[in-house]
Amino acid sequence: MIDRTYPQQAACAEFVEVVTAARADGATFDDAIGAARADMPEVLLELGGLIPDFQVGGQTHSGKESVYKATMDGIDAFTKAHGRVPTGDVIENALRTSLNVVSQEHRTKSGILATYDDATSTASGSPMQSNRAQVAVYQSIVGAVPFAGYIPMGDGLQGKLIIVKHEAASTSGAYMAGENMDGMNINKPFMSSTRRITLDVDGKGLFRYSDSDKTGAPIYASGVDVFIDGVPAGGTVMNAANNVAKASLLGNITLANGINYAITGYATPLTGEIAVTVTPALPKGAVLEAAAILNYEHASMKEKRPMVQTAAYSFDFRAHYMSGNYRLTQEAKVQFQSETRIDAGTEAMYQLRAKSNAERHAESLKAMYAIAKGYTTTFDFMAVTRQMQRSRADIWSDAIFPIAAADADMVERTQGFGISVLYVGKKGKSDIMSLPSTLFTPSGLPSSNGIYRLGKLYGLWDVYYDAGVVIKETDNAIEILAIGRSDQIARNPMIFGDVAGATVTPLAAGNPQEEGYGYFQALATRVNPHQDSARGAARIQLTNFN
Repeated sequence: MIDRTYPQQAACAEFVEVVTAARADGATFDDAIGAARADMPEVLLELGGLIPDFQVGGQTHSGKESVYKATMDGIDAFTKAHGRVPTGDVIENALRTSLNVVSQEHRTKSGILATYDDATSTASGSPMQSNRAQVAVYQSIVGAVPFAGYIPMGDGLQGKLIIVKHEAASTSGAYMAGENMDGMNINKPFMSSTRRITLDVDGKGLFRYSDSDKTGAPIYASGVDVFIDGVPAGGTVMNAANNVAKASLLGNITLANGINYAITGYATPLTGEIAVTVTPALPKGAVLEAAAILNYEHASMKEKRPMVQTAAYSFDFRAHYMSGNYRLTQEAKVQFQSETRIDAGTEAMYQLRAKSNAERHAESLKAMYAIAKGYTTTFDFMAVTRQMQRSRADIWSDAIFPIAAADADMVERTQGFGISVLYVGKKGKSDIMSLPSTLFTPSGLPSSNGIYRLGKLYGLWDVYYDAGVVIKETDNAIEILAIGRSDQIARNPMIFGDVAGATVTPLAAGNPQEEGYGYFQALATRVNPHQDSARGAARIQLTNFN
């Protein structure tokens, strides 16, 4: 489902859908881009238009196509890294912030003044300019954190988070006016005009338009039914008139005990009262219910028809910075340019952007770990006794229960989403990686020093190695950090907003044998200020593991 709160992000999501569908059908890069021409996001067209064509080895290359290819390569790399295609907010964020890498005008508009020299602007028209745009787009997509929502940042280093909620605008059914209707609350009665009640020991009851209604509500005389243990047992006749004082109830039913029971009584259309007599008396434990249709055409009900309203709550936040300096020797510079065709500035941006992404991911894990403390589930492996009867894999098959329980709890408290990703430490990694394919599907990614995806557990949750950031393990216990993800971008537990994509500026030469570059990035990284959304984290402790 595409979140349309931010139109440019929705356009990017549609673009991803089109190109990935085309690629799945075997389309080449040119064919996939061709299929998406009609759905090309404005931000991608603008960025492509800022990159001039350039010459490499005597051949002319399209600057625009180079940006398109970097975007496609980023989508492919993200899909491989995370096991799913990137969302529209990730793509839009990468393209929008990359505009600041290549355009002084966009940097100034974003609130970044005189920080960079114009060597990085589109005036240069060199292949290095295309390289920088490609690297900025690619790394921004690949470096996205899987449980973060990316929010557009406005001018002046500021962003606005918009939470869309649906509320009852009137009191009706199980809702009071102003009550939230999203998440777990969506299932309660509100719009339906049918009311079903359990009658008291005397067979009496009152139909109400809302739970807080004390006096009852008008009902259609022809729409009353009686149930015993859920089975229809009688009611009013279809042609009963609404203007009668009392509408008669008739019926009969034979229960499992073989006895036939007669139903008599009446319903009062004006007040919603009902009285039912069952002959002979019902056996102990039998449940007597009745259902009726509210009459919203009655004069007293015309202003009580259910009303829904959409409310938007906003939170403002500002950007912070990532910065650093990078130096390299002339020998390294020559090697970069001769062997990789990447200039020293692009190499600096690549390395420092990777460092920035890693720091951001780790910072987010620490924030989620702190929140998860309040929502801890413990599961006793009892490995010593159980492994005498069952295999290690069989015991792991039981671990789905505490994770599923934590998932259900998360949906309830966030009012919107459950667990999406799991993070484990060294012991968790080694055990999970040894599980059979019926329980765990490896990602196929090589082991690395940083955070990376191990695969999918139980066919449900993507598992990441946390690289020693937060997970705490003992000789006899492992820990899992579970984090949720929402389809509504602004409801994700972590909120990111990038103002200026990673930009590199040459530094004044201090040593003739070295070149220096300054790295700067303006961005926002914060726990979602919407408290329900922020609670999308949990810890699962697996004890007596060995």
